[in-house]
Amino acid sequence: LVIVNKGQNAGIKVGDKYDVIRQSDTGMKDPDTGQPILRKKKICAFTVTEVEDALSTGKCDGADVPQAGDVFSPAAK
Repeated sequence: LVIVNKGQNAGIKVGDKYDVIRQSDTGMKDPDTGQPILRKKKICAFTVTEVEDALSTGKCDGADVPQAGDVFSPAAK
């Protein structure tokens, strides 16, 4: 079971599908800015099964479990 802190008030509906993405550090730094170089890693595919005003629940199909700080974005159709 996965719980997301957005719900009906944010336009989420039962059956919506999202990709859960995590930023991971590559261990390299941009030579111009000195900032870490990050890459996006897809954690799982989240399908909404229940929606309340301010939260949604559903299941995640993938190799990893979502964590705080991960971002979910609409899945490509």
